Amino acid sequence: MTFPYALTGGLCARLAGPIRGLGPDHLLRQVAADLRGSLARPWAWLGGLALNLALSLAYLVVAPLTGQSDRDWAVLVGSYFASFILADVTTTNVLGADAGRVRHHLASGTGLGRVLMVKNGALLLVVGVPLLLVTAVLTLRTESASALGLTLGGVLFPILTWLGIGNLVSVALPVRALAWRTRWAQRHDLPATLRWVVALALPYGLCFG
Repeated sequence: MTFPYALTGGLCARLAGPIRGLGPDHLLRQVAADLRGSLARPWAWLGGLALNLALSLAYLVVAPLTGQSDRDWAVLVGSYFASFILADVTTTNVLGADAGRVRHHLASGTGLGRVLMVKNGALLLVVGVPLLLVTAVLTLRTESASALGLTLGGVLFPILTWLGIGNLVSVALPVRALAWRTRWAQRHDLPATLRWVVALALPYGLCFG
């Protein structure tokens, strides 16, 4: 069977499958290994995150951020980048964007829940931690440390929200990432093309909604 059917066929079974290495140390090693593997070409989801970051910075030229207070400003900046970077197929198609390693993990007996935990951990390290650090710095420059709970919570909310949405959508609608030339050559495969278009447009529709 071809992807995504080969992947979706095993997803439901893996939902209740074994979760190997429950210890936090082992989870951290898996996240680190996933990040190391992602640094190799074609930089599947990391490349998407970098592109989203560049687009978010460019969009600030067109529509600058404005906040009503110092606290609003810290939350606004963090929430803006969290939504712009994570509300994208890079997150909502987190399984399809790294289809090769996902299939390998599922075939080796790793539960789907564990695979998603590793993916979420990698996204939190690459996107979440830097955004929270920036929010903390902006807060401490203008307010007391007691405000950190509100500002960090305000930024953590969209981060975790988009990770949760990404988990649900990527399980329900995994689409393998392909080169544009390959996608164009397969354009007459209407079911596959429609599936790809829906997956591409869905996160932006959710963000607008």
